[in-house]
Amino acid sequence: SHARLRRECGRRTLNPPGCGPLSVGVPVVAARRGAAWADVALTPAPAVGATTIGAVLDAQDRGVPLYLFDQPLEIVCPPLLAATRAPRYFADDILQSLGPAGFVRRARGHPCESPHAGVGPSRHPSLFVGRAGSKTSLHADSWGTAFWMAVLSGRKRFRLFNASAGDACLRPLRKPIDTYAQRFARDVFDDAALGSVAGCVAWDGVVGPGDVIFIPAEWPHAVENLDDTLAISYNYVDAHSLPSFARFAAALVDAKRWEAAQAALNEVAPAMRMSEA
Repeated sequence: SHARLRRECGRRTLNPPGCGPLSVGVPVVAARRGAAWADVALTPAPAVGATTIGAVLDAQDRGVPLYLFDQPLEIVCPPLLAATRAPRYFADDILQSLGPAGFVRRARGHPCESPHAGVGPSRHPSLFVGRAGSKTSLHADSWGTAFWMAVLSGRKRFRLFNASAGDACLRPLRKPIDTYAQRFARDVFDDAALGSVAGCVAWDGVVGPGDVIFIPAEWPHAVENLDDTLAISYNYVDAHSLPSFARFAAALVDAKRWEAAQAALNEVAPAMRMSEA
């Protein structure tokens, strides 16, 4: 419950030593700084006066549209992490099998203090605390990961689509590096607009307290908080999502190599032009 979160973790800082401030989400229309993801602008928490978990809850109680969005439980609420167990249907995570010094902690973690000596905390499981009416626009999670979300309080409305629908009817906003569509221009909560798209089948449902929802890799989804909500989420890679993860990782590595090659070429280009002259 929100009361338990406040009681056990309300004093947890959102500016932990060694890694700088965590982020809170604000609607894109109200944002002046930060990077947007799924129409939520991720903004440094101190910039909006949110220095602790309790401060976020207080601001939400005053009607301020802050959204504690996908923040690692290991940092923001260790007691809740200690009480969390993965549903038995999702017990396998290939990334975690790499060990505490593996990819999941080095590439997806936070370089700040952690109970695990010498490594940053794991990014997942993560915490979502949203006000009624807040939402995320249509997106597919990055890194080719699947995820599950357990709702602890309040209700969330999910609208999701098969991965094959992304390019077919959802107006994807692709980047050259993307191995699948991750961002979309279509408002899928606009039933009138969505109904005019042939062959676009939406799965729609409400997830409430005690419910767990599973979203396969590459599936576009949008979420609306019907009430004040509290939820835990976990992105992971298993045998089913491993091919998607591998394609994404390979494309990222290729892009980094290309950037390095371009940087090296830019360094030698002036000398090349001088020799030609």
